[in-house]
Amino acid sequence: MSDDENGIESYLRKGAVVGLHLDPVQNPGPRSRILVRIRDWETGSHIILDRPKSGGRYAPLRREQPCIIRFVASSNTCSFETTVSSWEEEGQNASCWIEWPGNVNIIPFRKYYRLKVTLPCKFSLEGGICYGEIRDLSMGGCGICVQQEVPVNTVFRLAFTLPDGLTLENVGAVVRAARQIGKDYFLGCEFADRQEHVQSDIAFSVSVAYERERSDAKNAKPHVLIIDGQENNTAALRNDFNLRGWDVLTAAGTIDGLQRLRAAKPAALVISQDQRELTGLDIVRLVKLTRGFERLPIFLYGDDDEALKEKAARTGVKTFFALPLNSAAICAAVVADANSEVRS
Repeated sequence: MSDDENGIESYLRKGAVVGLHLDPVQNPGPRSRILVRIRDWETGSHIILDRPKSGGRYAPLRREQPCIIRFVASSNTCSFETTVSSWEEEGQNASCWIEWPGNVNIIPFRKYYRLKVTLPCKFSLEGGICYGEIRDLSMGGCGICVQQEVPVNTVFRLAFTLPDGLTLENVGAVVRAARQIGKDYFLGCEFADRQEHVQSDIAFSVSVAYERERSDAKNAKPHVLIIDGQENNTAALRNDFNLRGWDVLTAAGTIDGLQRLRAAKPAALVISQDQRELTGLDIVRLVKLTRGFERLPIFLYGDDDEALKEKAARTGVKTFFALPLNSAAICAAVVADANSEVRS
């Protein structure tokens, strides 16, 4: 993964389909994503999109509304945080303007990397609806285990839910290979071309899983993820964790942090309350709503404010630390909590 502050424009393409997620804190999860197209942009100023529609109507917008954009470009999955700046009120083809992002999070992906999965699916054939199980998944296709014979070159429509919770429906595919395994049949299927939203969604799931495998191989030592845009804070924390034999991953913002969280599966998460777009507590809420991370130990630091401390406790923060930053105390608390989990 990498941040690219100066080359964002190289990943943009007019007419490309992107996923727009409005108000990610109030509307967490992939189901709230809206597909729109990039219309144009002015470097360093703004990006113009289709005005988003939900349920056949224009989605409500407001100025400085937080949003997340994600898309696939040049064998990379790209995502960034930004805000809505303006929009057109009327017209069948109204536009929406979003602010030019400060950075974009990039994950290179391997198109033919196959992710081992167990995903229930259903698909439509001439005889009706059939059910099966996807056993492997790549950006270009999937392997499906079914209980009935399906001829090679059969064209069908597929529906399934990705590991991150996003449901894909009406996905065009064709059977390229079929073989019988005991009482079941295994189908090697290829996704139809020109399904940009499908390719984007699958690429994110596959690339995150690939990054996780690489991270698991590299991180034999326990590791912590720190989300803070202030380099002096992350440097101090990194030093203390390294002294205790821990590896440290850092992220400067929400998007980068959530991507690294899914890829690395750290033993603990340390967050600064002071962030560029969302607050630290907002990020805590997002993490707690992310499948597989509901019980992840989270430690928050911020201003010496009793109300903030109480909110942190209600949100599920393990321990709140008041500024000025005491990196040694935070490190000690994280390590002690990890050790207690091992003993229990």
